[in-house]
Amino acid sequence: MNDFYLAAKGVVKTPNWLLVCLVLVFSAILVLYGKAQSSSRRDTLSGIVTDTVNMPISGVGVSLTMKDAKSQVTVRTGQDGKFVIAVVPGRYGIELSREGFYRTRAEKQSSITVVSGQILPDLRLQMHRTSVITGRVLDESYHPRTGMDVALVKPYYENGRHALEPTKGSHGSSVIRSEYGDFQRLQDGWNAKTDENGQFRISGVEAGDYYLVSSPNFLGGMTALSYVPEFFPGVTDPADAVLINVTDSDIGGLNFQFRQHPLYTATFHLSSSIDALQDEILQLVLHSRNGMDTTLAVIRRALPNMRRSSDGGYITPGLPPGSYEIYYFPTTSHLGRLSFTIADRDVNAGTLVVEENVNLDLRVRGNAQLPDSASMSLVPDDDRYSLNRVTLGSRIHPNGTFGFPGVGISKGHYYFDITGLSPNAYIASAMYGSRSVLETGLLIDAVPSGPLELTINEPGGTVLGSVEAANKEPIVGATVVLLPSTARRKNPIYLKTAVTDQLGRFSINGIAPGTYGILAWEDIEPGAWQDAELLKRYEQSAKALNIMPGLVTNVDLLAVKVVTK
Repeated sequence: MNDFYLAAKGVVKTPNWLLVCLVLVFSAILVLYGKAQSSSRRDTLSGIVTDTVNMPISGVGVSLTMKDAKSQVTVRTGQDGKFVIAVVPGRYGIELSREGFYRTRAEKQSSITVVSGQILPDLRLQMHRTSVITGRVLDESYHPRTGMDVALVKPYYENGRHALEPTKGSHGSSVIRSEYGDFQRLQDGWNAKTDENGQFRISGVEAGDYYLVSSPNFLGGMTALSYVPEFFPGVTDPADAVLINVTDSDIGGLNFQFRQHPLYTATFHLSSSIDALQDEILQLVLHSRNGMDTTLAVIRRALPNMRRSSDGGYITPGLPPGSYEIYYFPTTSHLGRLSFTIADRDVNAGTLVVEENVNLDLRVRGNAQLPDSASMSLVPDDDRYSLNRVTLGSRIHPNGTFGFPGVGISKGHYYFDITGLSPNAYIASAMYGSRSVLETGLLIDAVPSGPLELTINEPGGTVLGSVEAANKEPIVGATVVLLPSTARRKNPIYLKTAVTDQLGRFSINGIAPGTYGILAWEDIEPGAWQDAELLKRYEQSAKALNIMPGLVTNVDLLAVKVVTK
């Protein structure tokens, strides 16, 4: 039948081509509407916050921060400990805040992934009650010491070594000024002063192992020349100290005698052609017998305020017997260091030398696109324990050139780290002259004979996986570490980590091709996996992976527990 209108019968015949057009237009409208709805859809995330005995906690600030974005939303729990937050699809970090409570390290670093249209189960979040630490500080005759600074200090890992910085404390530090120079001072946190009875009270303490440290003016830096910081129960070396294990319970009766130990001085001379800034820094480090590096003092404007010897040398404050190192920064990019040992008398420590820096040119090539945010740092291998590392960063220019103009680099051994690359990019090679330095690092002991050339390619390999406990339950906030071969482990570019989300899942991308091991811990101190001795206890549990460029490797892991020595 021909296409025409049957007006007499009240029937209209629509042409086939017009019907097809209407269907296509309607379908397009539905697709656009669906995208608009999807982009604006807000899912609801709800849950409850309890303590360790499952009692609800009211007034908890629950904050969600979208990963790789600055957007944050915060609500507070009601009397029943419950909360509801409207969110858009994405991956979020979650923070809880409430005076008198805290979350563990694993809980803090956990994340939540919201998928559009997914029915999300209610979250059950837990907080732990903080503890109160009390005690007294007495003198050698058991009389109370009034006005003594007392602080709890937590050891930390730095480039694979345990370190302790008492002047930094557990809550960070700030700078104060005194007649002896500018000093690092503890911020308000896990510290206190003794009262007229020699008593102290430190509140809001999270669970963990701490050193209890005291000094007449410890929170202001090492300004007292007759005393140095002492560690509970009354010793000057952390190797002889007693670690305070804090749980969810209060601890009292931590009484120790503050003794006046025999002290000796070290005299040193300075050899430097560098004009020191007004903000010069001197750091004094004790190399403890247990291998821990303990920062005793960080002093700004130190040298002008130090005592001088008759021949122009600088005299340190009185120090107990031990092995020490001085780091001196006349500027933020120059470093001099001097080691000395004190036994039972004053010593002449020799000369602290600050050398001129050398200029290093760097070139970048490869198929990876370099974002504007790409930058590079040289990380010292041997000066890792200083306050201001000689870590020099500079932007990589779009043409692939790079350098440290006008600043230069101190002589030493460095590893390099590049940040701000695209997620799938990796460093394929590093050549210094005719030598490959990707694994060994860069040794600068003279004027560089040529540029450092880096090749940055993409795509690298990707690892997707999940972490579960022995009971097959997924672990939230587990730390996953990709372990390169032993020769590469000191280089930051090879150390890649991830944290599992609320389903125990993780992803690591931008991995250089090669053979790796992969491990997951339920909870481990940040940076502890760089400790070669610690890794020996876990390497047999690692799964071997062969990473290929552009390919995805899937792996399921069983979390291991940290084994104490």
